[in-house]
Amino acid sequence: MITLGRRPPAPTDLVGHLLACHGRIREFVALAARAGSTGGRDAEVVEACVAVERYFERALPLHVQDEEQSILPRLHGRGAEVDESLRTMEAQHRVHGPLVDELLVASRAVRGAPGEPPRRERLRLAAVQLAAEFEPHLALEERIIFPAIGLLGAEIEAQIRSEQRARREVPPLSR
Repeated sequence: MITLGRRPPAPTDLVGHLLACHGRIREFVALAARAGSTGGRDAEVVEACVAVERYFERALPLHVQDEEQSILPRLHGRGAEVDESLRTMEAQHRVHGPLVDELLVASRAVRGAPGEPPRRERLRLAAVQLAAEFEPHLALEERIIFPAIGLLGAEIEAQIRSEQRARREVPPLSR
């Protein structure tokens, strides 16, 4: 079950924000795996699927944009290990796309018929596969790329945070 309540304050520094995003990636993959496991009331499973879909349709693409559009170009050329890690990061993002798509398809199927074990198993397997692909990716970024952000300096980090906020702004509704 998803519990509503107070969230800790969002980090204001760039690396803290990125690490929080990584925590949510892990959290929502685990939630999808739990939703795909047997047990749980149908209403809870549907609620979990809605949350998983919302995260992977909206938030994850923003995180990828942050990395590829704001961080990668600014870190590129800062060292051979960083450059290799950035190339690996981009390649892994391309691998993740179809796996996320499968997770979303499986989640929608479970949401439509939460009591059907084959649908639940498909979601569980999609989550397990995605977790297996995400973990080395997240670990690489946390080990090499995030520490390298310190090379950018406070002004560039502030520019990146500004770009992140702009990506997340909700445009006003047109009348």
